[in-house]
Amino acid sequence: MENKRHYKFIHIVWGDELKFFSRLVDIINKPENGLQPEEHLFVTPYEQVYKALKNKGIFEFIDIENKRSAKIINMYGSRCDWMFVHNICSPIEGLKIKKKYRKKIIWRTWGSDAGYSAKSRNNLTKTIKQIINHFWTKVVRSFYGVGVANIVDKLDITKRYGQLNFVSVPYAAEGGYDSLLEAKENMAEHKGTNVLIGHSGFSNDNHIAVMQQLEKYKQEDITLYLTLSYGVKEYIDEIKSYVSSVWGKKAIIIEEFMPYSDFAKHLSNMDVAIFDGKLAYALGNIGMLVFLDKKLFLNSEGVIKEAFDKEGLPYETTSNIEDMSFEKFSSKVVYSEKHKQSVSVKPYDYSVGIWQSLLETLDKKSNEVDI
Repeated sequence: MENKRHYKFIHIVWGDELKFFSRLVDIINKPENGLQPEEHLFVTPYEQVYKALKNKGIFEFIDIENKRSAKIINMYGSRCDWMFVHNICSPIEGLKIKKKYRKKIIWRTWGSDAGYSAKSRNNLTKTIKQIINHFWTKVVRSFYGVGVANIVDKLDITKRYGQLNFVSVPYAAEGGYDSLLEAKENMAEHKGTNVLIGHSGFSNDNHIAVMQQLEKYKQEDITLYLTLSYGVKEYIDEIKSYVSSVWGKKAIIIEEFMPYSDFAKHLSNMDVAIFDGKLAYALGNIGMLVFLDKKLFLNSEGVIKEAFDKEGLPYETTSNIEDMSFEKFSSKVVYSEKHKQSVSVKPYDYSVGIWQSLLETLDKKSNEVDI
């Protein structure tokens, strides 16, 4: 860190991925958006991210063994007015964030970073997590605010930490809305029922359990689609083995990342999408599918289902598949355009406007922060 200059905004880019972070950097650094890119520093401990994005914005790479260490926040806290922490560290690590920097932080939650679940069969483990969560809640409540994707994140965080200062922090893809609109307008009729299961190669999608529920429909004109372009290799291999032995050519595995426009066309060809996770996740995919009026199956105990209830959005639950006829399973749903707005994809200019308003608000409050 040769350059020690002060920035209005520092972004801790805390994830070894490029899909969302490249969108973030593009939004901030596109001159037409007027977001003062010279006042934004991006910091990442992930070399792949640094190399891929360093020429798109002002970046610093920090070589540190524990890549999700609170030390990174404490090292950069004095160099900014405000700090966006994208995908925060674990609660036990977060307790180390210095008090003087907490009020500068806007934590942009990614769902999986929402905090420890205190559910455990081991009473000692459960007690320890409850204690950590108690103190972590105090830390979170001292942040300036929590950035969310939509109402699902807001509900999830509120249940855990109470009412906080929520701000919208979108990761919009330029041209994404137009691609999605084009895909919807050009949706072609197809034979059979295409079913999307999950969004990645992680166990929270419960791929195999879901496919086992669907085995009773194997003789129907049905095709399963699984997006496994990233995730845990061992888990992905387990899915592939099951698919090969049970579903064969009636299941298609997608292992390559698609450009947004291609992915929009892909989703437009789905009839049903199943997300069996209980926590806030896959919100980008869900927003696209709602925009396209696709039928969703959700976990009956999950926060996404709770959000859909709150917004009056149609869905089915995975727990009901067991007693559901194929005719009902594959039937279409009808969305209210008004109710869709809380989770559906928004135009790019709308997202840019959200960023402009947020940064303007923070800029006005800068003199309230003891830098």
